[in-house]
Amino acid sequence: MKRKIRLLLLPLYLASLPIMLAQEESAVIVDPPRISKTVVTNWVLLEVRYTVRYMDGYEPRWDLAEPQSLSFGVWELDPELGNKLIKENERQKENKNKKQDQNSKPEIEHYVDLVYYLRHIGPNKGEIEIPEQVFSYVEPGPKGQYAGREVKQVKVPGIKQNYVSTLTKDADDIKDVMDFGSFKKQERAWKISAVAGFLASVAILWLLIFRKPVVSRSERKKLKAGRVSPVMAENQIILKPNVARRLLAKQIMSWSANLALDKTNPEKVKKELCNLLRDQFLPAYVPEMLDSDTPREIRQKIDKIPSSRVRGLLTIVSNHLEYHDDALYKQSGWGGVGTDLQALLKTVKSLRPERIFWFNIKARAKKLKTSSLKMLARLRGAK
Repeated sequence: MKRKIRLLLLPLYLASLPIMLAQEESAVIVDPPRISKTVVTNWVLLEVRYTVRYMDGYEPRWDLAEPQSLSFGVWELDPELGNKLIKENERQKENKNKKQDQNSKPEIEHYVDLVYYLRHIGPNKGEIEIPEQVFSYVEPGPKGQYAGREVKQVKVPGIKQNYVSTLTKDADDIKDVMDFGSFKKQERAWKISAVAGFLASVAILWLLIFRKPVVSRSERKKLKAGRVSPVMAENQIILKPNVARRLLAKQIMSWSANLALDKTNPEKVKKELCNLLRDQFLPAYVPEMLDSDTPREIRQKIDKIPSSRVRGLLTIVSNHLEYHDDALYKQSGWGGVGTDLQALLKTVKSLRPERIFWFNIKARAKKLKTSSLKMLARLRGAK
């Protein structure tokens, strides 16, 4: 019984279907795509054209129809023409197919062609589908204002495009063979030269830091004269710091040995030491020093030296000079000369460039550690 009733209602449904379709007529229609070529090959430009028809008042969403907003599957957008939406043949006409009242305004139908440029390259030939596309539009309202307006969509079926590839499966094997030979010998030579260059640069660096100062012939004559008598003549040249340091260290060791064997007296050692410090050693580090400078003036000139470590050590040496000058003036304090010489020798050896270098490295590391600990303490206090 139910089956018979369904069969009787079927003709009525089919008869009302055209009326229902007519009521659902869309205000925006997009025709199926038209292509510029029936067959394309590798990277040949293909033009795909969609014709959009829309009634007056409705507004297509052109921003959503940009090439980057659509999906074309395996097809790629042309680098020059395909990155921007191209609109052509914009026109309008009166819709005469729709019945209108005598007093109503005629309905205007707008037309525009949306053009997309595609390319493709691949090894397989056959039919490649241009996928289905979806175009959006909004209901009538203020032009350009999309807020609060209902957005509707129109789907356009895809289309298949014949593609003939000029590539072969063995295309990767088609190549010109160019044999340049083996580069293992060159590689080994480059590695050896790189290691040798690195070692040579390290050796040169160490030589520059710890090299023995070059002493001219005239300076050697002056040094020989200085070994006999530490007291310098008025026309004596100013020695280089390293030369003066080595000369003073050697002389201090000689004095210490003579004092231990009682071959000399402390007063003579003090006189020779003061002359050597004032005439040779200190002028090597402070060239602007004068013979008439007092210990205080000497320290003021020492304070102008950039290196803080060198300033501190030379200040200690100037203190020794002041102490022994005062002892000679007062004719007292002859005891403990050997101990003073050993303390002075330790200070002089600390003026060696490599020791100053490592001292500065340690000082910077200590300063960095202290600042890091303070920062950690601040962070913990902030928490």
